Amino acid sequence: MTDSSPDLLALVRRGAAPSAASLRDRGEEWRVAEQALAAEIQANPRAAARLVRTFARLAQTSGEAEPRGRAARLSGSHLAYLGRYAESARRFARAAALLTGVARDHARLGLAVAWARSGRPADAAKQCRAIRRSAIRRGDAVLAASADLNAGLAIHEHGRPGDAIPLYRRARAAFAVAGHAGYAAVAAQNEANALVLCDRYEEAEPLYAEASEALRSAGAAHEAARVRYNRGALLVALDRLGDAERELADSERDLSAAGDSQLAALARLDRGEALLRSGLVPQASRVLDSAANSLGRAAPANEVFRARWLRARAAIARDDPESARRILGSGGPIAWKADCDEMRGLALAAEGRHGPASRLLERAAEGYGGSRPSARARALCAAGWCALQLGDLSRARRHARTAGRIAARLGVASLSCGADELLFLVEDAAGRRREAGAAL
Repeated sequence: MTDSSPDLLALVRRGAAPSAASLRDRGEEWRVAEQALAAEIQANPRAAARLVRTFARLAQTSGEAEPRGRAARLSGSHLAYLGRYAESARRFARAAALLTGVARDHARLGLAVAWARSGRPADAAKQCRAIRRSAIRRGDAVLAASADLNAGLAIHEHGRPGDAIPLYRRARAAFAVAGHAGYAAVAAQNEANALVLCDRYEEAEPLYAEASEALRSAGAAHEAARVRYNRGALLVALDRLGDAERELADSERDLSAAGDSQLAALARLDRGEALLRSGLVPQASRVLDSAANSLGRAAPANEVFRARWLRARAAIARDDPESARRILGSGGPIAWKADCDEMRGLALAAEGRHGPASRLLERAAEGYGGSRPSARARALCAAGWCALQLGDLSRARRHARTAGRIAARLGVASLSCGADELLFLVEDAAGRRREAGAAL
């Protein structure tokens, strides 16, 4: 290459078609161009599509293995941002076959992420552990932190968010020490997501604030929209439903504009849950149906099932247990066993079959255990209501009080109200007017 030759990134932006000879021996330029385009993918995946294609065409023209590997890796990242994880995995596997050394490990890390998102979490976690060992031997703290981050993601996606938290925390600390504020923000966001699933809401909120500020400062608009989506999900859990609906609607708009249709559909799904919990059942049903139809085939299995579960819950709210059972089908991932028990119990309760409903709901509460206390309180309230219909006031009272203690600890208003209402009904049925009045 002569001094007058345009740099590679300029050629990509112009959509140029140079000769193979002029593209050879530009090793460092390929790396710089790949990094610049990766940042553009984060900012706006849809707008970056043309540049990704041009980069791939120039890499193929060069005939060299490294540029073709970098192009495959960049394409894998782009497809992952669009939620097309199965295609992304194929590109990352191609990149790993073409690249060597650190670049190969980064491609393998992308492959692990794609596996985690496309239903292969065990393979993803195993791959991340191997990459971390390789990075530590090499003294590469940032790559080791990336392996922790993505191992956490794989475990998280497999329904074990509590086990992912220490990995996210270790990754966040390592990124911060290395001065990678953007990566630290991503780790903080993932840690917050896992904390929310464990009902550790107070710990999650400052992490979202930290991540949002860091990404906004870095000009990563698309990533900032992802944080807003996750903050909206937290607001749903906290029963701040009006705030949640607005935050999720805004994040859905921004994610759609960035071409992230998969996450936009998930934002719509959470918005449907907010509407459902607000009692706006017809609107919620429409939004949930739309979200379920918008989820692509590459969507994570747990999110696909969550859409079914919420639509079944909306059918229960419409007093249509038969539709709820049809939507729920034969069940879902093992991590959702307790949720399936709860939904089937609610369907039986809606039909007046309170005995079997109570048993299923109690089993669901036991399945939720201490890892999902808000869901446990919800199932106990439903089981207590069934016990009340059966005249078993002692059991109904016990469930109401347990649910009330959980709700008070979490500070979630709807759970507290549900537990107090159940306790009022129990004490009123027992003729204990003073206790009924206190609960009311």
